[in-house]
Amino acid sequence: MNISVILPAYNAADYIHDAIDSILQQQFKGTFELIIVNDCSTDKTSEILEAYRTDERVRIFKTERNTGYPGAMNLGLKHARGKYISRMDADDVVDPALLQMTFDFHEVMGDDVAFVSCRRYWISYSGKPYHKSYDSRGEHIREYWQDLIDRKRAFTDVGSLFRRSIAEAVGGYNDYQRSGMDVDLWLRIMEYTEKPCLTLIHPLVGKRLLPESIIFRPNTTNANNIPRELALFRRSRSLPPHHKPSKDWLAEVRKEFPENRNTIRKVSLSMEVAFTNRWLGDQRGYLAFLRLSMKRNPLMTLKILLRSLMLGWKHDFIQGRPALEALTMKIGPGSKMTSTVSEMSLTDHSQSLQS
Repeated sequence: MNISVILPAYNAADYIHDAIDSILQQQFKGTFELIIVNDCSTDKTSEILEAYRTDERVRIFKTERNTGYPGAMNLGLKHARGKYISRMDADDVVDPALLQMTFDFHEVMGDDVAFVSCRRYWISYSGKPYHKSYDSRGEHIREYWQDLIDRKRAFTDVGSLFRRSIAEAVGGYNDYQRSGMDVDLWLRIMEYTEKPCLTLIHPLVGKRLLPESIIFRPNTTNANNIPRELALFRRSRSLPPHHKPSKDWLAEVRKEFPENRNTIRKVSLSMEVAFTNRWLGDQRGYLAFLRLSMKRNPLMTLKILLRSLMLGWKHDFIQGRPALEALTMKIGPGSKMTSTVSEMSLTDHSQSLQS
């Protein structure tokens, strides 16, 4: 088995059809399995999953209790048979080229990379795709441990391809909190391999932006700070990647990151998405994110609205999905793309930011 795609699902009935179908429609020439972990959903997720049991590529498991994302991923890792693991979310979609591209590059780069990932595009409230104007240009990027520590990263969590043996060697997903655990795993894999991530410049993952999405939760940024602090702690004391933090250490670090610390950023982010939805003609999305911002901080929301009326709203988005048709035709073992991977020039993350 080449790849095991692991998809944790909790109350994902509204979008999981799209997520599963985008995996099953992969143009992959090797073998893959889709492991779906139902984390004790209470909506119609279980009923929807039953329809996929007839597909021999799909394996469905259920947790004994709601464990959260880390526990569901670890259950998936326990049952995975693939050489590589690919991450998936229940409300996202991936392009048909994802598995083939990440697999080809990882096979050629081998031990020279910690894992292979890609960029993402966005899906609005009503399902309209868009992406940054620069996301389909440039070179593939090498991103290092320090880049992730400094929050300077281009790669996305969903679609990242990593070796199962290395994930097991670093102890799988940590479960000391329910969010931010992807960051934790990437840092530990980079520490274990002492290699960078290879980020493909192509946006191959569609990230759905909804008011309830985790990136809009008040404490998401702070939750992502904890794995970074733990990584710095390990490095300062030469601890192994599988080191587990103590409860006392976690309590002390969490005091440094109060939950209300990032209110300004969260309002600015939700208002940017609101304006993007309006630009896309997605009125429902515009109103949904405007309500979210007003709920967080009415005064700040009104200030941003007034400023946008006076100065306008500038953006660098392009409507639609990235043009990948020509790219998809080039992928595959023995293709021109694969055979020239080892010869192409890669850009370090810091250089790509300067360009």
